[in-house]
Amino acid sequence: MKSLLKKYNNMKYRYKLTNLLVVVSLVPMTVLALYSHSRMSSLVRKNEMEDMYSILEQTRENIDGQIEIYASLLNYLTYSPEIQEVIFNKDMDRYTGSAVDGAEILPRSNSGDTSFCRKHSRAP
Repeated sequence: MKSLLKKYNNMKYRYKLTNLLVVVSLVPMTVLALYSHSRMSSLVRKNEMEDMYSILEQTRENIDGQIEIYASLLNYLTYSPEIQEVIFNKDMDRYTGSAVDGAEILPRSNSGDTSFCRKHSRAP
């Protein structure tokens, strides 16, 4: 520190004046740059938060729309007369969805074929 002070005291008046002018002009510029950086970063942060809230709102609306679609589909499946008829009709073939009068579905065992045939419970 003493060597720096000694160096400053040994400088010519012209160099001391030049250093003083440089320091005096840099201080306001530095303060102005810090202030503008602070304001700009807060403005950018505010805009980014608004954009995030907008995206969040759009996502929420999209999810709500999907929920409404699934709820209406569930209501349709719950209260549809055709579906209730299929569920509660005991004479309905569950595989094909058609009424089978007393028939049951059995696999063919003698030919090795995996297709299904109907064995009627009524006597021919």
